[in-house]
Amino acid sequence: MPEMEEEEKKLPMFVLTNMKKVKGSSGMLRTGLLQEFAEKKNSSFFILPSSVHELLLIPDDGRISAGELRVMVHDINREIVRKDEWLSDEVYYFRRSTGAVEVIKK
Repeated sequence: MPEMEEEEKKLPMFVLTNMKKVKGSSGMLRTGLLQEFAEKKNSSFFILPSSVHELLLIPDDGRISAGELRVMVHDINREIVRKDEWLSDEVYYFRRSTGAVEVIKK
């Protein structure tokens, strides 16, 4: 049972990149692909700029706030990602109902 409880606490994260895994963050411009993901997950979702090479997609199930995600992106950029591969410290949101990508305001 404790293992199952730990699994439930984990935040579902999906990686968006390209076949070469180079400069894959441009996938954020492919709104049709983002809409397809939203429909498959039946949810709007957060977009975290992991690096210029990939994005992390996190379905919005109400378990984490944009503020918490912003801190996470900022910290990972400073501690893990090479500075020349930073994309942004912003957190974005794909709204399933409108098909639009929005910058989450502070």
